[in-house]
Amino acid sequence: FSLFNEKRPSTYSNAWDSLNTLELDIGLVGPYTFAENVQKEVHKQINVTRPSGWDNQLKTEPGLNLVYEWKYRHREETKANEFSLDFLPHAGLSVGNVDTHAKVGGMLRAGYNVPDDFGPPRIRPNVSGPGYVDSIEDIGFYVFAGGEQRIVGRNIFLDGNTFASSHSIDKKRFVKDMQLGAALLIGRITAAYSLVYRTKEFEGQREPDIFGAF
Repeated sequence: FSLFNEKRPSTYSNAWDSLNTLELDIGLVGPYTFAENVQKEVHKQINVTRPSGWDNQLKTEPGLNLVYEWKYRHREETKANEFSLDFLPHAGLSVGNVDTHAKVGGMLRAGYNVPDDFGPPRIRPNVSGPGYVDSIEDIGFYVFAGGEQRIVGRNIFLDGNTFASSHSIDKKRFVKDMQLGAALLIGRITAAYSLVYRTKEFEGQREPDIFGAF
């Protein structure tokens, strides 16, 4: 469940836009998510190695997280059908038994017919997209690059269950994400691809994580 509060100036000439998001995430961790069944069935259907490690799965636990994020955008005054550059700093706080952290970061975007939104959607714990696409009358595109620093208080997938004994591992308190990507816009439709480099999240992790999202 999300609430958005957006404030826009009448012109982009050296002015700031802002977006505040308050979100309540409710879910479940453990066997009753049926994640084990789904992964094993998918691996069976695509004929790849049967996944292992499920004997170490966390015990069933309800998940509740309250997330607050604020984003700003600064862009010089632009007109349609021209190139532009904008800067989107952000910060946020997540509190709950699944994920507790504070974060700060920013993103640069450059392109043609860049929309009046707050960047592409991303996978948490990265700061999320705004949940809507700002339509344009023509075709547009932009490239983006950004980074984020998180201070992690709790991560149930590393710290283990809150109210029961479970497997756990020592986590790293400071985690950084660096992100590159591009987006194509056609009317009300946006297609975006991003590549994320995430520093090590726990002690003994051999390599940082690198993953893509479309």
